[in-house]
Amino acid sequence: MFSFLVSILTLYEQVRSKVAKKSAGIKAKRNQLLQQIRNETGIEDSSADKESDHKRSRMSNVRILTLYALTALVSFFEWVPVILVVILIVLIVICLIAVVLAVLTFVATFSAVSDSSRDFSDSGGGYVSSSPGQLAWTDEELTAAGAAFTPNERNIYRMGIALRKAIEGYGGSVNFSEGGDIDTSVRMALGIGSTENSGGLTFFGGADKSIVDYPTGQTVNSSGYGFWGLNASRGLDFYWKDATQLAAIKSAYQPVTAPRVTIDYAPYAAAMSVKHLQADFSSYLQRDTTIALVNQHMDTWGIQANREKVSLQVRMMLTQAHYHGAEVKEYPYYIDFLLAAYVATSDNDAERSYSKWVMTSATNDTSESSMRKNIMGSTKFADLDTLSTPDQMQKASSSSQLLLNGQELDKPLWAFLWSKYSDKPGFQASWQQARTFAAMYAATPGTGKQARVLNFHYGFNSLVQANSIVDRMAAKISKPSTSSISVANRPAPGKFQETPGKGQAVINGMSTEDYIKGWYAGLGSATKAWVDMVRPTWGTSSYLKGKGAAISAGYKDLEFGVPFYGQSSGYQEEYNSMQYAPNGSGSFGKLACMVFSTAYGVSALTGNMVNTPEMSTLLYKDGLLPNGMAVGSMPAWITKSFGLKSEYVENITASGSFEKMIAEVKQGGIAVVRVTASRGDTKFTKNAHFMVINGVTEKNGKEYYNIYTSSMVDKSMQVYTKEQLMTTLWRNAFSMRK
Repeated sequence: MFSFLVSILTLYEQVRSKVAKKSAGIKAKRNQLLQQIRNETGIEDSSADKESDHKRSRMSNVRILTLYALTALVSFFEWVPVILVVILIVLIVICLIAVVLAVLTFVATFSAVSDSSRDFSDSGGGYVSSSPGQLAWTDEELTAAGAAFTPNERNIYRMGIALRKAIEGYGGSVNFSEGGDIDTSVRMALGIGSTENSGGLTFFGGADKSIVDYPTGQTVNSSGYGFWGLNASRGLDFYWKDATQLAAIKSAYQPVTAPRVTIDYAPYAAAMSVKHLQADFSSYLQRDTTIALVNQHMDTWGIQANREKVSLQVRMMLTQAHYHGAEVKEYPYYIDFLLAAYVATSDNDAERSYSKWVMTSATNDTSESSMRKNIMGSTKFADLDTLSTPDQMQKASSSSQLLLNGQELDKPLWAFLWSKYSDKPGFQASWQQARTFAAMYAATPGTGKQARVLNFHYGFNSLVQANSIVDRMAAKISKPSTSSISVANRPAPGKFQETPGKGQAVINGMSTEDYIKGWYAGLGSATKAWVDMVRPTWGTSSYLKGKGAAISAGYKDLEFGVPFYGQSSGYQEEYNSMQYAPNGSGSFGKLACMVFSTAYGVSALTGNMVNTPEMSTLLYKDGLLPNGMAVGSMPAWITKSFGLKSEYVENITASGSFEKMIAEVKQGGIAVVRVTASRGDTKFTKNAHFMVINGVTEKNGKEYYNIYTSSMVDKSMQVYTKEQLMTTLWRNAFSMRK
């Protein structure tokens, strides 16, 4: 900055000197012209005689006028240098102001990015979401937040809990979810309930009566379908075949009054709906060909940001299209309509979001027919065939309103999108296909095919309704101030970046390449082949590439800034399908949670991105893999290899052991802990798993613990009380810190 000012002052002095010289010359020329005028007009000769008068009378008026003009022009140019100097000074001042503002903006931005505080909802115990607009869908959060909700909102939350439990599988495989994004799954399933249920998501007329205790009294239509669009003649065992899981559902939920039909009891209907959705989702929407199709259409619409999240939402919306007999060949038409609605939310690709669409209703009317008027201008979908283009639709009176970025649409959604994208071939094809479906009503009455017009917006309607409901509820939960206990002693976040094929660890003062050089030379062919396989993935991160479920979920490591190392195919790490050690030990994506946790800890505390395959190579080289991790040997290895302090406890549930690990975390470190499902708590795993406690935060005098778990990004975005952790912690653990 100092050298910049010196340069400006030097330039000013040079300009000022030249201006002074030019000004002097121009002034002399002006005086010369003035003198010439005086000489020729005799202005200065007051005693001039008649001869002078005669000479003046004969002087050409043109010559005199010319001299006056030249004099005026020279006088003007005398001021030009002064004007230029003034302009130069003004420009310098503007530049200096701009530089100061830029510096202040950078400082403010850096401070915002570096802020390690979390966004809490008041939980009163248990774990809560740390992401704005999200709910944790737990009994603990409901207990704490329930007072802020209306009786009906409490029942909606209870539905969310039942859906989350069903999505997590009751001890079996996960349903209707992908990449650990449970929140999107719960929202979508809730929205489907709002769309399909005869009363939307209004229970008992809004009375203070729990859906966990009593049947809802939802009506069954003439075709035998009711709550969630499910067949009233079917029971839980139609969808849940596993006896253990079935028993777990019935143990968790026991109505006080027996329902007329199974689907009339909301928690059972939630479990049945999730399985119903899973059938179509896994059969059609999780196929590689379908994912590739959605990606292809996103390319056409210029969507580059948040692709995994958008793809998941579109495919979940397509799942609901199967309620009305959607066929795979029709997917392109539905996809282009749904992507048009997404792109319309913003001209900035990074800012686009389906959550910018909001449905409001003064009468709390969340019915599909009400929303249909906002989308099609009428509830009579067969009428579309009479319109040549969507802009012929007229907005109908409706008890609900569709808003985009806070503004109510002044026309039906189809017409609005047509006004923006009528030149898009994909959207043109979508409209023509909608008309074709409408025409089927006359051609094939009674077949129901004409109802496929609804497939364009059914899923969109459900997602918009769910977002509106959930975000409204999330806004009611208070957010008290918090302070991080562990941040004061934490090392500065590393500047993490990819170096594909090149290790980033500094171990015993050497690079990974130098550290393994001699060992590698003596390896057998099989082990050498394994090293050659994983080495190209050292220094890689799907998170830093902007790919995978952690990006879709909006994850950010608020503790150390480490990129999310994800342990399943949904996270799109290059190495997840590879063996985590030689000799067929199992893949990174299935059995390497300890390696993921150690890689996270070393990355966090050294500031270098030592990713999972690089860490696995180092551990195998030093004899700590593959036959299970030698947890008891880890502290000595951590200290010897990376110069970090490390403590060990044999049983973290023993008196004082948990506190010992947390004391290390409070000193700016991390603790690698083991969790198990064998104690009856399956929130982190259905078997056994290693994860990391990486921060301690105090809220209203109570401590909450932040975690990183490689298999579930949504759980890594939540905080937990000691009570919640102690129900699943198991056996030994170790810490590491600077």
